[in-house]
Amino acid sequence: MDVDERPHKRHKIKETQGTDPRKAVASAQQLRRLLRFQQDALLLKEGIYAFKTFLNQLGEDAKDLTSTSQDGLSILEDYFQSQKSQDGAEGDIPFLPDIMQTWSFAFQSDDGALLSAIPKVLVLIFKRISGLIQFREYGLQLCRAILLPAPLKALARGMSAIPNKGDLICSCLQLLIEVVCYDGGTYAKRVYSNRELAFRSLVRNLGLRSSLADQQHAALSVRLVAVRYILANLKYQGAANKSDLLQYRSIISPLLKDIKEDPPGLVLKILDTFKQHVIQDEVLSRKTKSIFFSEWVLGRFATLYSHGNFSASAEDEVTLRSKVHELLFLVCTTPVAGLVPSIPGRYTLVEDPAQNQQMIKAKDVMDIGPQLLSYDDWRGLAPRNFRLEEFTLHLRPHSDTLQCELLLKIFQAVPDLVPEYFFKRQTFTFDPKLSATWVGYCAFLVSVIRLPVPSLGRGDEASFRLPPPVAVLIESILPTPLTQKVLTRCLTQKSSLVAFFTVRLLIAAFRKLQLVLKALRSKVVTNYREAAATELVNEFSRRCPMMKDVITLFRATSEDQVLHREAVTRLLALYYINLPELAAEETVDLAVPLAKLVHRVSFAGDDSSGAALRVLELEHLLIIGKHSSNMRWTNKPDQLEYSPLMMLMKLYIRSSPGTIKNSVEAVLRSFNHSVQMLQESTDPPALDALLASLLSSEMPESSFILLDNAISRLLRREFQYEKMVDGILNKDKKDMTRSSSDFAPFSRLLAALVEQWAFYAQLEEVKDAEKTATARILSKLLRYCMHLGEEPDLLNHFSDLLVNASEGSLKEIFRTSLEPITDDDLQRLAAVSAAANAAQHDEAMATEELSSEPDEDQVSDDDEDYGAPVQLPDPKALFKWDGQDLQEAAENGDVSDLIMCLCSDLLSTRVQALTALGKVVQKLQHSSYVEQEMIVLLLQEIIHNAKPIIRTRPLPTYVGAFAAKAILIETDPQHFLYGTLNRFLHRGPVWNMEKVPMIQAVFLHPPEIDNTFHASTAWMLEVIYDGLRTPEDVNVYRHSGVFERCFTLYTASILPSKSQQLILKIVGRAIGIPGGSTTLITRVGIIGWFEGLLADRDPNSRVIQRLRQRLLSTCDQERIRAWSGGDLCNDIGSNSPMES
Repeated sequence: MDVDERPHKRHKIKETQGTDPRKAVASAQQLRRLLRFQQDALLLKEGIYAFKTFLNQLGEDAKDLTSTSQDGLSILEDYFQSQKSQDGAEGDIPFLPDIMQTWSFAFQSDDGALLSAIPKVLVLIFKRISGLIQFREYGLQLCRAILLPAPLKALARGMSAIPNKGDLICSCLQLLIEVVCYDGGTYAKRVYSNRELAFRSLVRNLGLRSSLADQQHAALSVRLVAVRYILANLKYQGAANKSDLLQYRSIISPLLKDIKEDPPGLVLKILDTFKQHVIQDEVLSRKTKSIFFSEWVLGRFATLYSHGNFSASAEDEVTLRSKVHELLFLVCTTPVAGLVPSIPGRYTLVEDPAQNQQMIKAKDVMDIGPQLLSYDDWRGLAPRNFRLEEFTLHLRPHSDTLQCELLLKIFQAVPDLVPEYFFKRQTFTFDPKLSATWVGYCAFLVSVIRLPVPSLGRGDEASFRLPPPVAVLIESILPTPLTQKVLTRCLTQKSSLVAFFTVRLLIAAFRKLQLVLKALRSKVVTNYREAAATELVNEFSRRCPMMKDVITLFRATSEDQVLHREAVTRLLALYYINLPELAAEETVDLAVPLAKLVHRVSFAGDDSSGAALRVLELEHLLIIGKHSSNMRWTNKPDQLEYSPLMMLMKLYIRSSPGTIKNSVEAVLRSFNHSVQMLQESTDPPALDALLASLLSSEMPESSFILLDNAISRLLRREFQYEKMVDGILNKDKKDMTRSSSDFAPFSRLLAALVEQWAFYAQLEEVKDAEKTATARILSKLLRYCMHLGEEPDLLNHFSDLLVNASEGSLKEIFRTSLEPITDDDLQRLAAVSAAANAAQHDEAMATEELSSEPDEDQVSDDDEDYGAPVQLPDPKALFKWDGQDLQEAAENGDVSDLIMCLCSDLLSTRVQALTALGKVVQKLQHSSYVEQEMIVLLLQEIIHNAKPIIRTRPLPTYVGAFAAKAILIETDPQHFLYGTLNRFLHRGPVWNMEKVPMIQAVFLHPPEIDNTFHASTAWMLEVIYDGLRTPEDVNVYRHSGVFERCFTLYTASILPSKSQQLILKIVGRAIGIPGGSTTLITRVGIIGWFEGLLADRDPNSRVIQRLRQRLLSTCDQERIRAWSGGDLCNDIGSNSPMES
């Protein structure tokens, strides 16, 4: 026992003895003695612990340092200065050699305590110096030292430790996090290049979660630190490395698989990182983002909707659900993540307009209507968004308002997904059942129907002529679950709420139908589009309920259910407006309900809370009355004093100008047109005369009775009054066979009024004042009819009859009935006519209830800079590369900028650049940079080709641009042109200066790596664009056929639009160079190329037209006139600088 206990006693003595120097660190020399490497592990631990205590005493806030902390920082700075490598020899440890040697010793001796303590101390160093500018150089030296092979192996071993050594694993991961984040990610790329060691066991560590008992100690969780390590890489890595990391499914899958179980704070960090440094990263390509955001990844994020309402901190009011919603909203509804088309919110047929034209010709749909595009044809041609298509099927819009909002925005951005969603999601039927699920699903369907109508094409004429098939359009109006059978069952349900929700849904569907029909008929008018509109209406009629079911619901709805009745009458009005043939099949008489409603709204003083809704219901019934031919307007119900027609007449006279008065007038005109009681041959028609007469004075109640009886008798005894009029017209005429059509127009209602006046004048219960007022109205009507030009003989006879049937003062009134009208009467008639014309427009707009169709998204080409001036090389590039690591200088583009200085117009700049490149080669040859061999070869060849000409002229711009971009390829062995470039360099040191290097290898040979042709072509086009600056460059491009290659490449159907725009930029830059326009016209044939593209309706036609104008306005016009023989004179004249 004594022997066993001795080591423990010695250990305690050592620790106790070591505590004194820890507290007494007062100089850099003392720190060096404590941390000096030796073979005694206990002494090494003592020194490390002492250094850790010293660092902890410095404090954490770099902005609020005490005097003690400042003294400690001075000691630390002196110690760091003494630990720098002086000679920089290859193989030396650049910084903190004692600590690094101690770390290597711990790695070799498998000392777990030291392996864990050293990374913690290094992490602490980073935390203490990260905010202090005077320590920046030391921090960078420390990063370089950590990324040497020996420390990286130690870190990899620590990260691969057994799971119960979580402290060791976390300390290693935290150190790598500090290296990645230090100085804004300066060494992040170096960490990723050593990912075989730096990412060792990362997949396993992501699965090491803390137990429930350790949730409050989440900072010690291995998974938490591992997740932070990945997030740091996503934040600070460049676009290429970040893209590569996002494709590591072995890392991304464990990161997101059980994200729902992570603490809320960690989840918020994950969401913020992906939003800011992946989705909103403009350098990261849309293709990379679209590949990453698969349906599985989107589904993992969607699981967080049910995580709970947690906040990242007490001050943060944004919940986790809203953060998730914000991220998914950005990914799924905007083009930034690559899942949504660059111009969202429109149906697409095919990406290439030329294929649209071929489809149109194949279907022969330009001139024939019935042969419509089938749904199968459309699915085979239209590009499908499988990721969003599968993701939408897993959302629950009926139970979560945020998920419902997200799904609606997805449908709005990608309308093609609407039919696919309803075709595939058949798990829920719309069978009526008053439950929360049914109500939520109904609300979702209504929201889908109310979405704006998307544009029916890409913007080219072909796709507008060939809209999506009816099977696609109908899904946004009445989706598949809404069959006629189901909707009928919903309308006939005992529950009034189910019926009410269904009515509101159908109202939204009718309005959407109006908008879609307007969109179909608002573009290029063809038989195909008209046939599509007709078929759409037929399909809608097959899905919506029969009108009789809606009428049954209206009759079953109590008058006290104001909200329900307003909705049902609105729906009935929409049937008459949009489906007149379907409505005509039903015999509907709503005149009595209309008359009752008029009485209640206008004359019974309805002051209830539903008065406004009853006014709306009245407007809907008036629309129905205008369109329905089955209304019995003159049948007087027992409950009312007048017929429905006279109730409307009374409402018109006593209501103020507005929607109600306009609707009533529309119904009166419709009724008069159908029965022809007042002639319509004159302008204004006789109905205006009647209305002006009624408005000329206060109309007593008995006058309405007279008018009501006259109209009723006229409609019941039409033949009798026609015979009466014919007899009057042919009286005292020799030719008794003339019919009423042989005379001037006349109104039959006058005959009935004259006949009824004889009985009205004898009524004792009618007061004399009322008779006088009525007589003045009739006299005014005769006077107006005479003014309109009605048959004078008939009017004279009617006037005599009225005089004979009257007594006293009434006779005098009728004797003056045919006198000319006064100016006041003429103005009143003109006012009625003007109001009638305005009312027709207002009533049409009210009945159609159309929303204005949103304008097409216009892609502005003004933001594109076609032909921007080329910037000269920056002279600062001569010195930027010096003083930093050569690997960094090559990777961040400083060496590329130095190469471009060889293209400068200044001789001194070119000579300095050539000398600096020689120094770069020497330093690279003595460095440990892995890729230095091929970079040295490239630089040597550049120097070899530039040296003979550099003192007489600049290096050609296209050669410099090629070399500058080639340097970046050599720093990345995974680049798709890495092998092609190396083969070019090994062909020999002499380059042909009269052509763009490597252009044939890219344009005329297949790529080494599959699916990289577009990327390789785009890279070479960028070289061509950057290398075009001088007239000499234009001549070289002309001699070597660069322009012709670009023109041919542009017309290839497989070329992406970005490459096409880059070719147009090359043309624009050539036009901006002196003499470029003339060369393009006379030696390249660009005019014919432009005309061919414009004739084919190229998608970039506006840009091409603008370039053509610039071309003709900047060329040598005298030379072009002589060269073309005058053929281009008109074009040149119209685009000359003077005229522009």
